[in-house]
Formats: sequence, C-alpha cells, structure tokens
Amino acid sequence: MIKRRSAIEPTIGHMKMDGRLGRNPLKGAIGDALHAVLCGAGHNIRLLLKKLRLLGADFGLILSEIFAILKSVGCLNFRVAR
Repeated sequence: MIKRRSAIEPTIGHMKMDGRLGRNPLKGAIGDALHAVLCGAGHNIRLLLKKLRLLGADFGLILSEIFAILKSVGCLNFRVAR
C-alpha cells in the first residue's frame, strides 16, 4: 500500500498544480466526483498526446533516414515533368 501511494502522490500533486484539480467549480458531491474524474481524464489525455508527439518525431527521423539511404543508393533519381 505504501509503494502504491508513493507512486500516486506525485501524479496528484501534478494534477493539483497543472491539471486544475485544486479548485472545483462544480457543486455538490456529484460535482466533486465528476471534477476528479475529469481531471484524471485530462491528465491521461496529456500523457497520450506526449507519447504521440514522441512517436511522430521518431517516425519522422526514421523516414528521413530511409530517404537519405535511398538517395545515396540512387533510387530517388526522378525528375518532375513540366
């Protein structure tokens, strides 16, 4: 239980600072629960977007390396007709 809690604490702290978990604009107990769930969903979406950005950057690097290899071999020697 202590290890799990120590892993969760930084995430909650981050959501309080950057994820707007600190102030709740919704009323009542349902509003409290809904706000916490929405903050968690927003945090997960930010993590997914970060992973997608990294994946896109990796894909771009791989693609540029493939084009450089093809160009050095001579496979990309084509001309555009006018």
